[in-house]
Amino acid sequence: LIRDFEAALNTYRLIKDDYRSDQALLHYGSIQEMMALCMYQLDPLQNKSGREVFSNLESAVFAYNKAADEERSRRSVSASERPLLPPYATRLATRLCLVLSTRPNIYRN
Repeated sequence: LIRDFEAALNTYRLIKDDYRSDQALLHYGSIQEMMALCMYQLDPLQNKSGREVFSNLESAVFAYNKAADEERSRRSVSASERPLLPPYATRLATRLCLVLSTRPNIYRN
């Protein structure tokens, strides 16, 4: 909104540990995703932050996956039944993967 990516990144770094310790996996994954986007905006050529961007995106996908597994186990649907809606975390992970597939230079080394 105001394009202050440095301040946003610092705020996300402060918040991420709280979400991780609270096991708020959807929020933690979203924070990791936003941190990667802020780092990308600060260094589009990724001279310095390429590995950190990749690490944050990977952490986001893992957090979404774990949250989806937990949501599936809470639903207690039998293994033979397919749920009517996928878990919200699955939809977030899918959205992130689709964004990454359209922007291959975000995660290059």
